[in-house]
Amino acid sequence: STTFLATTPYSFSGLYPGTYFIKAFADSNSNFVPDAGESFMLSPSGGIGILAGVSQSGLNFTVCDRSAIADGVPLNLNVTATDCLAPDRTGSFMKMLTFNGKRGQSVTIDAVAQNFYGTFLALYDPEGDLVAYDDGTGGGGNAEIFSFLLPDDGDYTIGASPYAAGVTGQMTLSFSGSNGAPGSIAGSVDYQGTQGGRILVALFDSPSFSSSSFIDERILFSTRNFVFDGLFAGSSYYMGAFVDVNYNNNPDPGEDGGNFGGTTPSPIFLSAGQNVTGAAISISASTASAASSSLVTGNVYYPGSQTGNQIILEFWAGSQFTGQPVSVRSIPTNGIVTATATYDVSLAGNANYYVRAFLDVNNDFVPNNSEPSGVYSPNNQGAEALYVPSSSTLLNIDLRMTDPGQTTGGGVAGEGSAVITSTYIASGQQFSLTVVYTAGSTGIQTNGKVGMTVPPNFPFPFSGGWSSVTARSGSSLSAVSYSGPSVSVTLLSPLASGATVGFEWSNVYAPCTVGAATFTVTSVSNNLGSPAPLFGGSPSVPVVSGQPSFFQLSSPYFSVKQGTLSDLNYLESRDNCGNKVPLTAAKTVDLRGSFYNSSLGQFSLDPDIGLTTATTVSTASALSVNFAIGKSSRPFYVVSASTGFKNLEVHYTLQYETTFYFGVNALPANALTGVFLSTATGGTAVSSASISLAASGLVNQIYVGFNLGDPNQSWRVLFSSVPFKPGEPPSPIWERWGYGQPGLGEIAWDGRSNPWINNGARVTNGLYYGRVEVGGAGGGVKDDTLRVAVNLPQFAGKVYDSGVTPNPPLSGVQLRV
Repeated sequence: STTFLATTPYSFSGLYPGTYFIKAFADSNSNFVPDAGESFMLSPSGGIGILAGVSQSGLNFTVCDRSAIADGVPLNLNVTATDCLAPDRTGSFMKMLTFNGKRGQSVTIDAVAQNFYGTFLALYDPEGDLVAYDDGTGGGGNAEIFSFLLPDDGDYTIGASPYAAGVTGQMTLSFSGSNGAPGSIAGSVDYQGTQGGRILVALFDSPSFSSSSFIDERILFSTRNFVFDGLFAGSSYYMGAFVDVNYNNNPDPGEDGGNFGGTTPSPIFLSAGQNVTGAAISISASTASAASSSLVTGNVYYPGSQTGNQIILEFWAGSQFTGQPVSVRSIPTNGIVTATATYDVSLAGNANYYVRAFLDVNNDFVPNNSEPSGVYSPNNQGAEALYVPSSSTLLNIDLRMTDPGQTTGGGVAGEGSAVITSTYIASGQQFSLTVVYTAGSTGIQTNGKVGMTVPPNFPFPFSGGWSSVTARSGSSLSAVSYSGPSVSVTLLSPLASGATVGFEWSNVYAPCTVGAATFTVTSVSNNLGSPAPLFGGSPSVPVVSGQPSFFQLSSPYFSVKQGTLSDLNYLESRDNCGNKVPLTAAKTVDLRGSFYNSSLGQFSLDPDIGLTTATTVSTASALSVNFAIGKSSRPFYVVSASTGFKNLEVHYTLQYETTFYFGVNALPANALTGVFLSTATGGTAVSSASISLAASGLVNQIYVGFNLGDPNQSWRVLFSSVPFKPGEPPSPIWERWGYGQPGLGEIAWDGRSNPWINNGARVTNGLYYGRVEVGGAGGGVKDDTLRVAVNLPQFAGKVYDSGVTPNPPLSGVQLRV
């Protein structure tokens, strides 16, 4: 065996700015994999942000032992303050368990709290990467990872912890997995019909062929053979196949199809490790076409040099080519694209069609900017309508595909590439950057143009002074032309292939929005066409959080109940824009309960305020909150021995010494009591009720009642489709506000959303969670015990276009009942 030091230093150097992930484990067998018997820990799944020129230290890891969990044998775990901290639940203690799994195996993991509320589960694969997590879908705040399919063979790690920080206590962890090695089903599809499009084979665990029984699908283009692998043993499977004429992944009316086993699907029972072969599916061809059916034939021309495995020809009902095509014909090329490809397709007559073709270079079945394409345009007027009479044959309906960017004047628009020299931009900070355009193989002729458009939310470039743009090149350029968010230059001498034009944008303040920012670069090789965005794509630069500028509370104003520990709150580090940002150096923030002492003319410690970072009541009015490197938030709790308005003083030093004050409203101990539901005004008080259709045919409603300790207090009642979670803002579908003690029957809900949500429509059937809170929105004094089950008659379905064959489903349809 190998003996490891209690503390082992580590370092990584030469890192580029970005997000990094670290895992640490005691590799006793030197296989570079965290095996089940080896101690283990890793960084948060969100990673660690590294800024340019900023070194980080003190990113310490505690590797912790893991124990095995057996299938079907629940474990009672005692979570203590000596357990490891969970990487993905700040301040929560975590237990780690392991099991050996097989690829494709279905596992279910449950963590049930015994003497606290809310659990959190994380599942890590054999390499230590997070592959699944949950924080409350098991009901009652308990976490459950349900029927998760394991992606690989090997030892998996379960991380189980309380949801809230600093909580200790007992929880029960259970694990179950499907038995036996996975199997497979392989076969082929036979189709002798003439419908164009791809063939789709679908696998189900029930002969009902519904979304709830769907398991997987295979899309066939150049082959009629299929394989479904990684299937669970001990189950029956059913298969169907159809010609997906309009590429919408649904078997629509008019599309040919068939099942394994004939009209009634036959089951295939899969034993452990069994690989079934020879499963044949026959798709029946339509025996008769519609009386108005017509045949369209022609050629697709392409004089360019790109190659691909298929040309896709589409017939659409509109010239915008949006929604779903009416019919699709895939023309195999076997990797060799000749100058001419022929096609034929059957269409419903007496209708107009718009035709588009493209060379599917990357086999993704959609036209990309870099792929050759063309439309039916006999008069060179863009996409033109093709009228197909009933029961007719149209010959020589030809299309021409051209390479991207070809213009009618013989030039090329959108050719070339571009890069940004900056690796990142800090939000809210001043910056300068350079966008460099490199000419493509055609180059840019005299009077051709190159341009740049800045991303949304960025300030517009201006000529002279701040936010100005300077263009530089080895070729002669015109002065920079400004137009809103765009700038451009005209070439006064040719720009050869591989030569560059640089746009230097200086003295600009970045927006506060964090994320990728794309600078759209345009070009046209001569003055006979319009500039177009580069068909190879324009460059992006990440806008990242700036340097930490201040600390603030996650809830700048909240309420507590006298003598009761508050909800979990956070002290957070933020940049100038208010974005949460991890610290690059360890910091200590002083948090104090204070009041203004008029006799001294200054703030003094408030002995009635207690502060703590754990879930135990404290009488300490001052607290030092320590932030480690890479942390952006730290938890804390407040308790008040008296009522009234209180101050929390936050004192720290970043760029300079700073003190902020935040408000806390301490409400009486009886601030909110007697919360109940009833199904009638003055009815029986209950904590759960239902909204349903009464015998009279009318929908009943539920009433909410409660008692306020202070009759002059504001209140809020809300219902949500997901459970409320500590430290996170709710997402209500219905809410109501008020002031003062409400009367019986004053607060009623009939199962509708608020008017600003889905136009006030009825909510879907299911369980809804109710909250009553006082002391302001999210105020800290709340009751989350209410539950309402909505069970009303509902209907659902699709609306199809009967004027097109096959009938495609329509989107954006308004249905009135």
